[in-house]
Amino acid sequence: MSATVRVAISHTFGFDDEADVVVANNTTDCSVNAYTGIVWISGTAPSGGYLDTVDILRPFIVPALGTYTFYINGRMATGASLGDQFLASSLVAVFYPG
Repeated sequence: MSATVRVAISHTFGFDDEADVVVANNTTDCSVNAYTGIVWISGTAPSGGYLDTVDILRPFIVPALGTYTFYINGRMATGASLGDQFLASSLVAVFYPG
């Protein structure tokens, strides 16, 4: 699975901001691992709006022929505010038969 997500963060000086973005096979997985896209803004950065693009590449093994559903999940791990947004995203699946 390949995903691209545009993240907007409304940052306030003095507070760290961290947005985590994952590709998962369920709607609740926001685990931080080697496949997590992380946007981090240091508390020492000036207050303002920050835009970042997160690219994620995560392999999944499908056990059998069938239909599968995948999701892009995100959360503000620290520094959440009303101005934080996941603006746009795309998700592409490529199947390699084994």
